Amino acid sequence: MISLRNLPLTLRALFSSFLIVIGIGYLMALSYLFLVDVEPHQQAGQGVVEGISEKYHGSTSGTRLEGARPGFPMDSCRCNS
Repeated sequence: MISLRNLPLTLRALFSSFLIVIGIGYLMALSYLFLVDVEPHQQAGQGVVEGISEKYHGSTSGTRLEGARPGFPMDSCRCNS
């Protein structure tokens, strides 16, 4: 079985630096998610999942466009089914 101890120093440095860079990227992504998506929604009184889903999926309560044209948009579509 190949272990990190048996590899040459250059490969150990390469694999170790790769893991460190991936770890730093993961921590940066988590901090971005918290600072941009979670914290503002918590200040507005929303939950974590509710705030993130509203950010990426939009509001499910209806938009101005849906209010202007009632009905399902695909009703007028002439698609071959």
